[in-house]
Amino acid sequence: MSVHAEPVAVASPEVLIRGSILYGATCGSRGYAFCEKLTVRCNLESYFVPEGEGRKLEDVRNQGKLGRRGSPSVRARAAIKRLLIDGKPVYEEPWF
Repeated sequence: MSVHAEPVAVASPEVLIRGSILYGATCGSRGYAFCEKLTVRCNLESYFVPEGEGRKLEDVRNQGKLGRRGSPSVRARAAIKRLLIDGKPVYEEPWF
């Protein structure tokens, strides 16, 4: 992953995903440098599941067995499209 202030050209299979820096954007003696570690939000942090299913998924996530697949749009926005447990799909976002 890399962070850029402006969109950059990418070649397949790379994708460009727009996000925002939550923490770590200002470090150094004058605050003009990125910190060593950045916290970036790119819309892949949360996913809504049916009521009553969340606790099970949290437990699986805490065991390191939950995966997610996202998809970028033409405007470089991203969204989670599928959740996986041990590599097998368990929830799929419907196509609209």
